Amino acid sequence: MFTGLLKNTVAVLCVFSLEVILYSVLIEPKILDWGATVEESQMTLIGDNDQEKIISTRAITINAPKENVWRWLMQLGADRAGFFSYEFIELALGYETRFPSMPLPQFDDFKKNDLIRGSLDEARSVIPYNFEVLNVIPQNTFVLDNWGSFLITSISDNKTRLLIRTQEPMKIGGFGFIKHHLIAPFHYVMERRTLYGVKMKAEKDNRFTHMRDKVWFSSILISWCMIFALAFVVKGNVKKIIMPTVLGFIWLINLFILPPLPVYSTLFLLMMCLIVYIGLKERFLNQRYGLR
Repeated sequence: MFTGLLKNTVAVLCVFSLEVILYSVLIEPKILDWGATVEESQMTLIGDNDQEKIISTRAITINAPKENVWRWLMQLGADRAGFFSYEFIELALGYETRFPSMPLPQFDDFKKNDLIRGSLDEARSVIPYNFEVLNVIPQNTFVLDNWGSFLITSISDNKTRLLIRTQEPMKIGGFGFIKHHLIAPFHYVMERRTLYGVKMKAEKDNRFTHMRDKVWFSSILISWCMIFALAFVVKGNVKKIIMPTVLGFIWLINLFILPPLPVYSTLFLLMMCLIVYIGLKERFLNQRYGLR
């Protein structure tokens, strides 16, 4: 029994290590410039700092006039409409928003040195934070300290590009390196939802709702647990590593590459349920009839 548990544990560690490698080599380069063109990634923005390196440049096309997109961006902040991201995650971490369901923009433009609040009650926040407005060019761009540069450009009368760029110091210590690689995927997931959130607000589209966000996230979380459970279900040392690794890579694509919609995550979850069921059935039959 102990030997079996040890083999399963080693298999789980191998799968996790392979997933980290696959993420670093194949997924991370794509999410750092998610939605951005080569020109957008390379262009100079107000807020770029020669003492820092560009970490990510992300962008999205919004089917709405530039002024509408700008008005919604001016609603960022916990004491305004929030950050248009995953509200249930923000609430779980203590980041409460005053007007999360604001139907129309209400607040005026940011001004330099304004403080964009991260939470209404910092005492309840896991990590208290705020964003100071470092620069603003109305209807064009603004820069938030500890976040980055926001730029909107008009493609046509009813189509706009929204771009967000983040930077970090050139040199970071060992702890900073680990912290960056732990936080970066989470920051991407939340920032991508912010981009989608602004898009949905400006377009008056309800494709992304809080309930659908919860279904998507729950499916992703349960699928992740089931992938590692496979190491304890399937027979054979090769199967214990190869099968969860392949499924884990599909899971990474589901989480980071495909749009964060329940249709993708629930289909993958149903597939995982079927695979685990087949694995459990095979294991039961093997034990019942003494097969190996």
